[in-house]
Amino acid sequence: MATLDSLKQALRKKATATSSTTQPLSDTQYFYGLNVMTQGSTVYEDFIVPQLTLLLAPLVNSESLLSVLEIGPGPKSVLGYLPDHLRNKVGRYSVFEPNELFAPLLEDWFTRSLPRLEKPPDISLIDFHLSNEIRDMGKFDLILFCHSMYGTTPKRDYIKHCAPTTL
Repeated sequence: MATLDSLKQALRKKATATSSTTQPLSDTQYFYGLNVMTQGSTVYEDFIVPQLTLLLAPLVNSESLLSVLEIGPGPKSVLGYLPDHLRNKVGRYSVFEPNELFAPLLEDWFTRSLPRLEKPPDISLIDFHLSNEIRDMGKFDLILFCHSMYGTTPKRDYIKHCAPTTL
């Protein structure tokens, strides 16, 4: 008869073997997983949009249009949920969206959601890494880190990497 200690040892061994084979989600798996998780959710409307609206209030008082860098928004940007007066303030939009299924949806989303873009959105189909040279992209009034931050560590380094590009 197995002892409790041998059972624990066997379970730990099995857990280690299972966790080492964990792989990142494919674009398709991530696409469907995000759809399942956000279906029927009101988190954007009830929490994120009101908070972002408050944070953007000081920026919209200027005459100039805003430049925005968004990192990993998925198929839709939170900017599309903002009130009209805030969406009309966005003149330049750049994004890092590595999921090839999300990028075309995102581009379509912006042609309808941000009417004052001076040119089409600049969508980079790559992951955002500390090695990305974002200084070449110019300065931004607003940098949004979205749900794709789950794989970045340490998060503080990623935020510091972007700090010099803000106005």
